[in-house]
Amino acid sequence: MLRENPFDLAARKGSRAGVCPVWLLDAFFTNHTAFDELCAEFACKTCVATDEDMGFGGEPWLPSAQASDEEDWEIPF
Repeated sequence: MLRENPFDLAARKGSRAGVCPVWLLDAFFTNHTAFDELCAEFACKTCVATDEDMGFGGEPWLPSAQASDEEDWEIPF
């Protein structure tokens, strides 16, 4: 039994629903590959991704508003 390409399936579902197809992929893809690399696999006629989809905190082209874990890097003495 042949399985359908997950990118083709996500592109078709995303087009029908009007949502970014990247987030319709399995967690295997979204947890292991950057958004822009996944996005490049699709040939969307019109981009419907939001700034939050792309990892921005609401202001376009600014770093993500996600919390940093840099405090965990300190070595306790």
